[in-house]
Amino acid sequence: MRPLTSLLSRKSCFPIAVILVGFSQNLMLAQEFTPARQLGQASATNRYEITPEGSTRPQQRELTNDTIATSAETTGDMSAWWDGMTSVAEESVRSGPWALHYGLTTAWEYDSNFNLDAGNAAIGGGQSGDTQIFSVSPYGVLTFGQPGHGLDFQLRYSPEFRWFSEENIDNVINHNLSMSLGINGARSRMYANVGYSRNENGNVEVGNLVSSDTYTIGLGGSYDVSPKTTIGATLNTNISEYEAFNSFSNFALGLFVDYAVTPKTRLGLGVGYDHLQQDNNRNANAYNVNLRFNWSATAKTGIAGSLGVEQREYDGGESMIAAIGRIGVYYNPTEKLGLQLSAYRNASPSIGAADGMFYSTGLAFTSNLQLTSRVSASLSIGFENAQYESTGGDEFTGREDDYFFVRPAFTFFLSSHLSMNLFYQFTNNDTTAGNSFSRNQVGVSLTLAY
Repeated sequence: MRPLTSLLSRKSCFPIAVILVGFSQNLMLAQEFTPARQLGQASATNRYEITPEGSTRPQQRELTNDTIATSAETTGDMSAWWDGMTSVAEESVRSGPWALHYGLTTAWEYDSNFNLDAGNAAIGGGQSGDTQIFSVSPYGVLTFGQPGHGLDFQLRYSPEFRWFSEENIDNVINHNLSMSLGINGARSRMYANVGYSRNENGNVEVGNLVSSDTYTIGLGGSYDVSPKTTIGATLNTNISEYEAFNSFSNFALGLFVDYAVTPKTRLGLGVGYDHLQQDNNRNANAYNVNLRFNWSATAKTGIAGSLGVEQREYDGGESMIAAIGRIGVYYNPTEKLGLQLSAYRNASPSIGAADGMFYSTGLAFTSNLQLTSRVSASLSIGFENAQYESTGGDEFTGREDDYFFVRPAFTFFLSSHLSMNLFYQFTNNDTTAGNSFSRNQVGVSLTLAY
């Protein structure tokens, strides 16, 4: 087996996510799954967002009438056609509590440094990674019930076909498949998540294209012992397989207890165990304890996360103690403006550095503003410092990365089913490893969703 990380399992409803995010907060994360780097990997078809509790997830592509304003005056002659398609779709894909959502995203993108070559890649710079990307990404989502109520189920699949104008870059097909099941009772909640992804993209640590297969399984549950006290557990297994680099896998167990101090404030304590198995590095065991918190100050403001300490021991190598944690803050001053900030410190395995791992400390920020009933603007900014540490052995070479990106974007809701997204992104990674790079991306995508 070749390995991966510990990604936080994404629950089917926000209350459960908040309860479980603190622990098991398996903090041995894959390189590209820290919030700043995951947000910074977003492309025209593969965009990310920060959840209220501070983790990242792919944006949902399916659009609903609840989130898109419709108006016959603005759609003009197309409105009758769209209305007819809506009724046909609803009649054909709904059967009782079952529903099928489906759609298609097509995109064009220019990338000045797709290969993450060392150097300053300005637009039109002519480096080997200077390319145009054309992509098509259909998706389907089969759901049962409503998340957070009784029994709910979701099955999602989305392939992404990518063609490159640069002949030195091979065309690829990425895959993303996930399934989740939730059981929600009056006092208990349980979930199960299974996921698989096949992706080829630029990797910040390696500074080049990397092909990877990621498998995840997450199980968890919580029980309300009393109106104020909740106990729970999580169990996660994750595998990341790389064709040419260090593959790794995780087994992580977390236990927690939460107490409602006030109707708006919950505090808790979590403990966790994480076993890391690596192909080309030392295996490790980690033990951690965290203070968990969730404060809904108002309907517009809240903060959630966990802060703690872990002890990590590498077989026949180094033992280290470090502060870890994640905090998510959201603030919605108006109905049209939403702000979210994530701060974190994680332990991550290295896929390229011999006898090394790193602690990533970062900030990631997103804002969304509804300019009109059919136009919205967003801004994402991220910064991360990665400090490499020795796991034991003579081959370790010290390294430090400072990673930064900024991404403004605009979304136009052309109808209740059709949207267009425009974006620009600048990325820079300054590293003592000698492969510092910068990157410019600009693109447009069209999403048709039912």
